[in-house]
Amino acid sequence: MPAPRRITASVPSLAVLSALTLGALSSPLSAATVEEDNQQRHVEGMDILPAVQAINRAIRGTDPAKPWASDIAALTDPSPGTYNSAVRALIATGPRCLPDLAVLADDRSGEIRQRVAMVAAGIGHEAQALLLRLSRDRDLAVRKLAVYGLGRCRGDEAFQRLMQLAGDLDSSMRAAAAQGLGAVGRVEALASLAAHGQDSDDLARRAKAEALDRIAQQPAAVPELIRLLEGGLGSGRDEERAALISVAGHTRDPRLAPVLAAQLARPEAWTVLLAIEALASCGDSRCLQALIRIAVGHPSPDLATAAARTLSTLTGHRAGPGQAWTIWWADHATEVHTRVERDRFFAALHDPRRNATRDELARFTPTELLPLLECGLSGGEQRSAAWFPPRAIAALLVDDGRRWVDPIRASLTLTSDPTTRAELVVLLDRLAGLDQLAVFIALNDELTKMSKQEAEAAAKAQFPPPNRGGERLALQLAIARRR
Repeated sequence: MPAPRRITASVPSLAVLSALTLGALSSPLSAATVEEDNQQRHVEGMDILPAVQAINRAIRGTDPAKPWASDIAALTDPSPGTYNSAVRALIATGPRCLPDLAVLADDRSGEIRQRVAMVAAGIGHEAQALLLRLSRDRDLAVRKLAVYGLGRCRGDEAFQRLMQLAGDLDSSMRAAAAQGLGAVGRVEALASLAAHGQDSDDLARRAKAEALDRIAQQPAAVPELIRLLEGGLGSGRDEERAALISVAGHTRDPRLAPVLAAQLARPEAWTVLLAIEALASCGDSRCLQALIRIAVGHPSPDLATAAARTLSTLTGHRAGPGQAWTIWWADHATEVHTRVERDRFFAALHDPRRNATRDELARFTPTELLPLLECGLSGGEQRSAAWFPPRAIAALLVDDGRRWVDPIRASLTLTSDPTTRAELVVLLDRLAGLDQLAVFIALNDELTKMSKQEAEAAAKAQFPPPNRGGERLALQLAIARRR
């Protein structure tokens, strides 16, 4: 079979192309121009499309009705620098360019359709209809780009399409759909994504597991996790149950404590182990007795050891598995039972729709409510659900502020961390009444004394003293508000 011949073209000069495009043949050309055209420079393998497009753009200028017209044209340019710039410009233009963009979605070139998908994905929700259409394109790369864009859409159609593509025959499409579901964050996807272990492809399996964890880390997911673990999964789905328990532990939300404690009675050792580990971050007084039963008498040494470890985390009592926990329970059972009401109240506050009232807070002493103070300070998200610290502070601000003057002053004596102390002073300023001027003057005097001692110690050791500027400013503002 003969080798294909290389196409050659006789390309007229730029001046003649300009004259032709302008329809300017009625005007006499210079002799030099005509002579150059007559000679017809012979160029082999040259693509004249970019030159023609550049001339047409220069002639047309910018259409005032469609300032993005030149960017739509540039989207077809073979130069990466040109079409990438057009992609960015069209995304910035937004939904106005979508009708013209939809025309290019029918282009025969897969590369051009990919660029269309890039723009639609960048525009996001407003381009949902176009993205749904592109998600059925014959080109896999176009479909994947469209799926990433559907992850930025809020409509039911986009969500249902992502759910459908999470079961696509192509593993890369399944992975892309899982990422899209994670970005959308709809809790209805939890049950489906919990079956990620059944996916035969490692990349898709990991993408689904990551999406499951991402969706679970939001307050709205917790009620759905509870529903699924209480029976919403049905029977015979132990692998999905284990996946849900695993991500439940990452939430640090005590609303899950009762349902996780119920998993301790299941026959599957792996499920029980995951529930024990999840309770280390989600558990409270309501799960202690069930954990003690396992730590004391479970026939599996591994489960007994895991239960003892979780109990140590929740109670601060360092004991291994065995009868030591029987002794601890005998000494603390009454105290634990009295904390159940408070812990149930704390758990309820994790619901963003639930606000504390002063009457509810009055049922507990400030000492019992101290976990709210601890969660509301810096690093509180490490000790609680990520969304809980601002809710904890909001609850404290509802309470009678006079009850918190002494507890916060006591907390100040227990820490030397500059950030924590500054936050405590700001909170005390918000809680204490305007009649508490003497309290802040005393705290300011204590700070002056402490700073002097730290400066002397730092001079001897030749290192800089702690920066107490934030605390000092907070005290000065609190004093000024009360004078």
